Amino acid sequence: MATITPTPEAIRAAVEERYLRDKDLAERYGVHRNSIWRWSAQGKLPAPVAIAGSKRWKLTEIVAFELASQ
Repeated sequence: MATITPTPEAIRAAVEERYLRDKDLAERYGVHRNSIWRWSAQGKLPAPVAIAGSKRWKLTEIVAFELASQ
C-alpha cells in the first residue's frame, strides 16, 4: 500500500483550521443549540467532525456553506 505524504501547505492548513462548537454556531445564527443539531441532522448544515469524542464544525466549511446559500 502506498503511503501518502501531505504537503507542507496541507499540514499548515490543518493546523490553522478553526473549529466551532454547537454553542458558537447557535450564537452565530441567533438560535438555540438544539436548532444547530436539528439542522445538522436534516442536512441543512455541513456535517460536524469528531475531535477527541466531541463534535465540531470547521469554520471554513461553515463559511463556504453560507456563501453557497446566498
